[in-house]
Order: sequence, then C-alpha cells, then structure tokens
Amino acid sequence: MTIVKDPLYRYYNCNIQAPRLKCGVIDAEEVTSSVLANGLSTLNGMFPYGNTFLFNSSVIPNLGQTCVCGELTLYLKNESLNLAHVVTIILIKSGGVLTNADFFQRVGNFNTVTTSIVSNNLRVVISPAGICRWVFRGI
Repeated sequence: MTIVKDPLYRYYNCNIQAPRLKCGVIDAEEVTSSVLANGLSTLNGMFPYGNTFLFNSSVIPNLGQTCVCGELTLYLKNESLNLAHVVTIILIKSGGVLTNADFFQRVGNFNTVTTSIVSNNLRVVISPAGICRWVFRGI
C-alpha cells in the first residue's frame, strides 16, 4: 500500500499534520505580536484619528516588563491635509521605570510631534490630528 502525501500539509515524524499557510495577501485589522527565534519581539498596531496617543503595557505588552529596550516607529498621516510623518523613538525602561523616550529620527511635514513620559507611559502628541500606525521592535 502506498501512502499519497497531501501537498497542502507538512509532514513530520509523527502523526501530526500542520496546514501550510498559502496565500497572496493577508489583510488584517491588527497583528498583535510575534517573537522571533532570537527573542526579539515585533509588535504593531494602530490608533484611530486623534492628537494624543498613549503607549502603555496594554498597547505594547513589553512595557509591562521591568527592563525593556527597543525602538518604536510611528507612521503618522493626515490625508485631508496631505501630511505624513515618520518618527523613530528609542525606548529604555530600567528598574521598572521608563527612563528614555528619545527621538532617533523624525521626517515629515506635521507641525509638531512631541513625546513625554507620563506615569511610566509614553505619550505622543501631534498637531494637526492624524492616524497613527506603529511598530515596536525590542527585547
């Protein structure tokens, strides 16, 4: 008897079959988290239209840890005013305290983009209002 292997499944040296992911496009509202093999976390998300965005441990779970380092990249856009901005912020949390939220790079045409640490959370204020999509990479 010959066993015909289904090409849609990956076979292991056991009885478990895992379906392969085969698609051209993944369209998702939000992808919450992933951890690469070396332990680097990559998280991303989106805030709706507004002026103030608060990043805390409910938005970026890594910020709930005592010691964190990483980069947060913000993609800001106000389509009606033809404004776009990219901001990279270096985050350092040591001893349970968010100590640094320094701009690494800012490029764009928003009037203002400021950051501050408020109650151990990162607050980003922009003017004029816009949407914010973000990516965090760190450990």
